[in-house]
Amino acid sequence: MSAASLPLLFYILESESVQTFVLRMSSQLGLLALSESAVALVIMLLPATLIGATLPLMGQIFINDLQKTSETVGTVYAANTMGNVVGALLPGLLILPLVGVQKGILIMALLNVCLGIVVLVSRWKNMMVMATATSFVFLAFAYAIANMQITFQFPSESQTSKDSVSFYKEGGLVTTKVWTGVDSGKKMISVDGINIGGTNDADYKQQILAHLPKLLLKSYKSELSIGLGSGILIGESGRHDALKKIVCAEISTEVVEGAKFFTKENYDILNDPRAEIVVDDVNHFLQTSSERYDIVSADGKTAEKYSTNAFSYSKEYYELLRQRLTLGGLVIQWVPTALPSTQYSLVLRTFLDSFPHVTLWYFPPVGRFFLSNTFLVGSTEPVIIDPVWMQEQLSENAASFHGIRKYGLTTAEDLLAHFVAGEKTLRHAVPPGPVNTFDKPYYEFYSPRDYVSSSSERVLENHKLLQSIRGPDFERYIIKGLPDTDRMRLRDAFQAEAIFLDGYALQLRGEDPMTVLQYYDQAVGTAPWSKVLRNEVLSYLTDQFRFYYSKGDYANALGLLRVAMELYPESAEAHEDYGMMLWLSNKTDLAAQELKHALILDPDLIFARRTLGEIYASRGLHEEAVEQWKEALSSEPNDVKTLTILGVHMAKQGLVDEAKESLQWAYILARENPDVINGYAFVLNAAGDYLAARQIVHAGGQYYEGNPSFERLRSEILAGK
Repeated sequence: MSAASLPLLFYILESESVQTFVLRMSSQLGLLALSESAVALVIMLLPATLIGATLPLMGQIFINDLQKTSETVGTVYAANTMGNVVGALLPGLLILPLVGVQKGILIMALLNVCLGIVVLVSRWKNMMVMATATSFVFLAFAYAIANMQITFQFPSESQTSKDSVSFYKEGGLVTTKVWTGVDSGKKMISVDGINIGGTNDADYKQQILAHLPKLLLKSYKSELSIGLGSGILIGESGRHDALKKIVCAEISTEVVEGAKFFTKENYDILNDPRAEIVVDDVNHFLQTSSERYDIVSADGKTAEKYSTNAFSYSKEYYELLRQRLTLGGLVIQWVPTALPSTQYSLVLRTFLDSFPHVTLWYFPPVGRFFLSNTFLVGSTEPVIIDPVWMQEQLSENAASFHGIRKYGLTTAEDLLAHFVAGEKTLRHAVPPGPVNTFDKPYYEFYSPRDYVSSSSERVLENHKLLQSIRGPDFERYIIKGLPDTDRMRLRDAFQAEAIFLDGYALQLRGEDPMTVLQYYDQAVGTAPWSKVLRNEVLSYLTDQFRFYYSKGDYANALGLLRVAMELYPESAEAHEDYGMMLWLSNKTDLAAQELKHALILDPDLIFARRTLGEIYASRGLHEEAVEQWKEALSSEPNDVKTLTILGVHMAKQGLVDEAKESLQWAYILARENPDVINGYAFVLNAAGDYLAARQIVHAGGQYYEGNPSFERLRSEILAGK
């Protein structure tokens, strides 16, 4: 019964509902603690009760002679201890790596049941016969469990049941998933439900981790990257020809397999002869390796409360990274500002305690990317920032730096405007307190009260600290020694970012949008050439657009998108969103123009291609429509919405075989998606495969509810029409 607790909880309540419930309670301390405790109680109560009753029950069964009570209890205890040892080793070393978490839980539960049967028949005369029979039963059922199909998958954050899953594997250490958003076409890779990388603007922090060190160091040949994720980080590093060796330490083979689904986005870095993927625990790797690197890039998990972050923000970890540096090398680490201020200060203190030379950089959200990011750069030798050389690199090696240039970081001024402070200022500003270590992992022992406030409120607290120390070191680190003309432009960019950050504070407080935009207009007016500044403002406009769009207020949504395009015409996403809104407003000619414009800026926009294809199809331009859909699938072969639209269209054109192929693949990827179920059933029915069509609608459950056309087709299929 204990084996069913977690899957049963998700099945009954739905994982999305559980997540939503806990998040809804998270703004109130009492309700947050109660909701999290309730979920834990449902999962743990039954197995904990059964496990707790086991030892007393064994005593009751085996004590037949009161004169031998102590001897019998000792034997029971010894057997219990041996069982604990085997029970700890067997799952971790054998069962979980071979069959994964869910099947492993079922096999262990089966083993417990079989052992229970052996214990119950231990007094029987033919006990050995029963034990042998039970063993064979266990092996037979264990084999069946290992080979059966389990459709349930542990969910990823922000994933819905409609999204397609390209890869899912439960390993001995982590569960890895690659999934694609059904509407956005955004592809993500998650570990244990936490998204660790993806396409669209989700790669912003990886781009900075990859490229900022190459603009701080004038000479580098080797890089160590901690964690593979999607492979985009090391893929971007690989675009720099000066880099001769890239080593990536990744603990999970499943993540390496998942990264293969990002071959286009990571430039096939896994097959680059310069790249070496070491599958090993990073702590073990760092302690046993003697090689040194010019650059060490360390990403963290997106979820602030993720358990391994305590290790990733520890003094011992930082010291191991420092030991792997060449003379003049640097370590760069991403730290989200959504951490509670106590934890954020703890991370800063620990990093400062580990490196003699430190700089801090602050990059607010851009475009569709919603995270607010800081980056710590640590070294054993001072890193000299050279704005002139930095500008030369960005201009002369534009292709190598495309990853950050696409976000507007095209000039030295754009980049240096995000500099916050050096080590002296940071040591003076960060509140005194302990550092995070292996033996005293303060990061793990946060108060639930720290997470009662919203993410915006936590970002705001850290934002205040960053604003308070930003400025003095800019003169010391950046401006010193520059010609007057260069100084003026840098100061303007830095001041413009300061004005933006004032407006960003108002945005985080939820102030009136017009007041916020006044600050943003002033910021853009101070440095009108700054593309990244415009992209940061675009992030706010995009957020406001989503708000009005969710409310069904298309007029205000369109107005905001027009402002966004005027502000940052290079944004393919803004043109895509505008085209979508025009299409929803039945202005198909204008929508087609905007979508074409978006595709000129970024040919890989899935939604733009899909929608443009639908516009062509509505005009009877079938070849043009199919061309757009196939182009979308060449960028993302697992986009189920495009597969479904293409398949249904093919069936209506009489191309049933091609339609079946498209819908069959969509169904494999997203069996719970109502559009896919309906489309696949329609195509099978059109092909004359009536039995298969009925099987699909039966397996779909209540997919048709709330959609009259789905219900009508389902009724026709079941009626044999």
